[in-house]
Amino acid sequence: MKLTFLLACLLSLRSATATGAESREVRVLDFYPGGKVTVDLRPRGSAKIVGWEHASLRLEVIRRTDGQASEGDLEKIRFEVAETPTLAAVQALPVTGVTGPWSAHYTLHVPRDRTDLRVSVGQGSVEIENINGWIEVDVGSGDLLFTRVSGYVSASTRSGHVRARLDGDRWKGHSFSAATHKGDVELVLPASDFSVQLFASTDVGEILIGYPGEHAVFKKKKKRALIEVLGRGGSAVKVHTKSGTVRINRG
Repeated sequence: MKLTFLLACLLSLRSATATGAESREVRVLDFYPGGKVTVDLRPRGSAKIVGWEHASLRLEVIRRTDGQASEGDLEKIRFEVAETPTLAAVQALPVTGVTGPWSAHYTLHVPRDRTDLRVSVGQGSVEIENINGWIEVDVGSGDLLFTRVSGYVSASTRSGHVRARLDGDRWKGHSFSAATHKGDVELVLPASDFSVQLFASTDVGEILIGYPGEHAVFKKKKKRALIEVLGRGGSAVKVHTKSGTVRINRG
């Protein structure tokens, strides 16, 4: 496995203003469907991962510091990439000595079909869009957003909101499961017929359903739970919050 530092990437741009500094780095790698991508942004960073129709991986990283930062602080926000045609690992490195607030946002485009993802973030949001694969996400503090995903999804955040928008006529794959310890959950199902086994629960909060029909929400003290078979049933879609509201809509 070859170790590549993005300081030598294909495109590197820097700018500085009175309000801070910003750098943008881009790298494009050969990467085939059926591969695995791991993204480790601990302790801090946000990620957006989008599926596309190319046998390649495109990584764009934008780093920012504010006006309190000193010259050279951008270079202290470092990361590295290890890659083969079927395995890529993006790793944020420890940040020390930065004198002011900073941020790093990672955007990846990966093959849409059969790309497996393992994403770990300490503080920051994760967005995943248009990917079919085995997807695992773990966030310490930050929101989760899923759009048009399929396969297997297991995701959790200890503090943050969860939003998932599903498409098609059924869940295509093994299952979908997303949970937060502290935050709200919004699940948006297709407006047309959708077949799935639906499980929703909250330990402290409410379950609100925004489409017509008879919905049996079980109540026990502060806990709420909903179990429904929609359409012809099928794979399981599960959402949970320990403290927050669960909203289920169509659209």
